[in-house]
Amino acid sequence: MIKALSLPRLASSIYHASWLKFRTLQESSISNPEMEGKYSAQMFKHLEKQSEVLMEAYRSMSHELHRLQVEEEMLTHKFYEVTYGQDLNQKRNSEQRSSADVGEAESDTVRKQS
Repeated sequence: MIKALSLPRLASSIYHASWLKFRTLQESSISNPEMEGKYSAQMFKHLEKQSEVLMEAYRSMSHELHRLQVEEEMLTHKFYEVTYGQDLNQKRNSEQRSSADVGEAESDTVRKQS
């Protein structure tokens, strides 16, 4: 199977090569009208093949895009879970510190009064 990252380059190079072949056949048929009928079946077959290859590249890239979107959604969800957990821990720690500070201040006040 072709790697997903090389598909855009592959599709581009296939398209470019097909276009060059098409232009060559087109130019030869223009210069010689008798050749137009001779190469039209060949051009049609070639363009059908190109269409199939490009459609396969499109399907593969769409599949890869969907997979990456699902992965992004999962990672974003996990990120929010982690940051939410950190916020809760920070709130608990600050509440514990403030209650410890209040308790310490009360004990200092009691000591000073005695």
